[in-house]
Amino acid sequence: MTFDFLQGHQFWSTWWNYDDRDRAKDFYLTRTYLKAEGLFQIEEGAALRPKLTSARVAHLATKETREFPLEMPATFREIEQFARFQLEEGTAQASRKKAAKMLTLKEIANDGHFIAYNDGTVLDTRTNLMWAAKDNGANINWQNARRYCENYRGGGYSDWRMPTQNELTGLYDKNKKNRHGYRVTDLIEITACCPWASETRGSEAATFDFNVGKRDWDPQSFGHDGRALPVRSGK
Repeated sequence: MTFDFLQGHQFWSTWWNYDDRDRAKDFYLTRTYLKAEGLFQIEEGAALRPKLTSARVAHLATKETREFPLEMPATFREIEQFARFQLEEGTAQASRKKAAKMLTLKEIANDGHFIAYNDGTVLDTRTNLMWAAKDNGANINWQNARRYCENYRGGGYSDWRMPTQNELTGLYDKNKKNRHGYRVTDLIEITACCPWASETRGSEAATFDFNVGKRDWDPQSFGHDGRALPVRSGK
């Protein structure tokens, strides 16, 4: 059934939910116990204008209450519009920053589907992953390697992370060697066999061996031949 009420020259009708039909009939018979309250917003102008923004309906006998929003208050609407403006402005600023970067970004080398840029990054055009052009260059355990990747700011980006084992595996190429003898494009300077990957199991963490092309697991505290190689999405 519905409950209707009149406020000034405006008329509203809304559902009063009852799961039980007999209960609905009882409500109808006791409809004189219904009380409606209006929640108003006062708008400033030549004259103060009250605007009804919601209605609270209560049944005095059953103590049940329902509140029905009628119109978004002006202040809420202004906040919503400001939030939308901020989002649009943030998107525009990001686009301008990206466009400015593209003007200064230069390709300095190319190795098949790998492209090296002058900002110290290498893009894999197959996966659209962007790699740091070199690892951290020293033995490092897993915890410190993860911290290194997350704090890396190469190319001016702040969303670098530790790669997965699958992502590292995707770099392996048995037909190539970098200048350190590891089987990966020479555009990415991996200085030891086994960069850390993000996966863990207990006290161990994943690695990938670029000497023989093998997935492996080592204690997270182990540092010998471990390296940190940051990666991010190239989008």
